[in-house]
This record gives sequence, C-alpha cells and structure tokens, in this order.
Amino acid sequence: MSLRHRRKGEVADLAENEVVDNETPKSRRVGVNPIAKVRIALVSVFVLAIVVITLHSLWNTGKGPTRMAMRSDIPSTRGSTIVVGGGLAGLTAAVTALEHGCRSVTIIEKNAFLGGNSAKATSGMNSVNTNESDSPDRFIADTLKAGHEINDENLVQMVAFQSAGALRWLRETLKLDMKDSTRLGGHSFRRTWRFSPMPDGRPQPVGWTIMKTLMDALKSDEYKDRLNIKLNSAVKGFLGSEENGVLGVLSESSGEMEEIRADAVVLASGGYCAGGDILLKYAGENAKFPTTNGPWATGDGITFGMEFGAAARDLEHVQVHPTSFVNKSDPFATTNFLAPESLRGTGGILVNGEGRRCVPTQARLTATLV
Repeated sequence: MSLRHRRKGEVADLAENEVVDNETPKSRRVGVNPIAKVRIALVSVFVLAIVVITLHSLWNTGKGPTRMAMRSDIPSTRGSTIVVGGGLAGLTAAVTALEHGCRSVTIIEKNAFLGGNSAKATSGMNSVNTNESDSPDRFIADTLKAGHEINDENLVQMVAFQSAGALRWLRETLKLDMKDSTRLGGHSFRRTWRFSPMPDGRPQPVGWTIMKTLMDALKSDEYKDRLNIKLNSAVKGFLGSEENGVLGVLSESSGEMEEIRADAVVLASGGYCAGGDILLKYAGENAKFPTTNGPWATGDGITFGMEFGAAARDLEHVQVHPTSFVNKSDPFATTNFLAPESLRGTGGILVNGEGRRCVPTQARLTATLV
C-alpha cells in the first residue's frame, strides 16, 4: 500500500527515495496492494527530528560546530505564550518555554487528548551519527539528493547541524534512552535513532514514548502553576493586525468563543492530509487516496496563518508512502494504519498479490509503485 504526506524537499528519509537492494540477506515479506494508496501522516522519522530541532534551536545555541546563526536575543525570562497544537512540536515548544522561565504557557488543542499524529510515529528520529564517520555535510548531501535539489537549503542545514543537539536534549533533559540506531532509506549512515526493544522483544513505540514523556514533564509540580491546557478547543483565527502582529487567538469550545491574548503565539497545529481545503487546492490529485492521518489533520493552522499573512511553500509536495496495514474485510478503507519504513529498513521487501517482488533493484520505490 502507499501512504501519503510530506513535502518532498524536506529530508533524506522519504520513502519515495528508498533504494531497494535484492542482495539483502535476511528479508521478510511485506504485502503490497499497488491499487490502494495511502496518505502518510506527519509521523515519520524526519518529522520527529525537525519539530524538536526547530523549536529547541530557537532557545539553545547547542554544542559543537555549527554554521547556523541561532537566536541570541531571547531573554532568560519571558511573558506569556500560546501554543496552538498538542503534538510533538507543540509540547516541545511548551516544555522549552517553561524551562526558560516563561511566566505562563497555554496549550490549545482541538481534540480531547494530546499527542496528534506524533504519537503514531514508529520508525525513529534522524540525527547525525557521531559514533561513525558521519557529518552534517554528509547529512545535507543525502537530504538534498533525496529532495531532488528543491529543498529549502537553510532548513536542511539547520536540521543537519542541530540534529545532534536535539537528540541530546531528548536524552539528557527528558531522560529518553534513544541509543539504538539503524540505516533507513536515503541515508548513507545509521542515522535513525530509537529505543531498545522491551524485555519481551517487542519494539518500544518511538512517537508515543516521547509524547508520554513530554506529557509527564508538563504535569510536574515545577510547571503546574504556569501551564494551562485547553482541550476540545479549536482556534478559529488570530488576534492582531499587520501593524501590531499577532496578539493572541480566537478559540471556540462547546460553542463558546473566547479571546486569548499573549506575548507570543507558537503555531504547531500539524498538517493537512486528512482532508480539507488545502489538500484539495494544492494536492487534489492525492485526495482520493486513503490516509494514515488522524481526522484532526485538516490544516486549520496553516489556513489561519496564511489568511493573517504568513507565507507557505511546497504545499503541493505530498508524499505517497508505499506501505500500510490493510484490513482484509475493508481493503479500500479511507483510513489505514501506517506500516513504517523501519519494516523495510530491517529487511522487509515488497511483493505483489502473487507473492512476487514488484520493485526492481535500485529503484525509486514510490515512483515505481505509482
């Protein structure tokens, strides 16, 4: 099966750039229905990396060599902050703001729970492997190649040079033991980090484990007097003007509208591949495919941001991921569960309904299937 979502220019681990090797010694078969295609949620390894890196790097100059100019004008104490979205990006922003002395943080989440699509991530998080002869420059080269050279090069450089610091933050601040690494599609080194298997051999779910740890951190006594979490609350727009900038948000809960003002607003509301106007407008040819997104991923924040004057790019670049778990009793369901790239990274191969391999050696995987 194929899945869908991710801007093409973003990273080296896109499944569409995966190289298949017929010489893989220990392979396991992964069945594929080449007819049904699925839109991938924002849950794969790169997204885990970029949201932590982007938000963490705003507050941290990091350690070790870097070519990226990081923010140095942020004071040690701040006023109030609104975070729109309760996924990995949002909770990372909230924890980091509280760590650095923010007086009050309000998380606004339209669902009845936190986690978003981030909680579904299973493959791992990408970071330069300092245990091997890997380097940020090699990470950059792999990413540009995988993105067909249309990447945002500033973003690629930030990811490559700040990835080790973001991983260190997860390990040292959140005490997450992400020590196992593997090499997945598009990478020339073992850059995908995850947790060691549980005692019974089962893998630890990467996304859920990170999200649960962040949720627990936010519940600590240290932050309880400075944190407000509003669930079942949907942001309907921004408060402010072109002259004054964003001053807050307009939120709706149980039919009641509320204006919430703050000194800063972090927009971390996720993607748009569960459907909605953005998907139809920019990538409508993919709207007929099933998705692995949760129903909440409708691009609301992107829409409100653009209406307020924010710029967006590459919205037409949506990944078609090659595998998902399919319910035999409902093979054409509009929503399926992701069968992650890690299955292929550990030796899985793709076969057709007759049990024959359907992707040639050294092929670009999704391009061949589609």
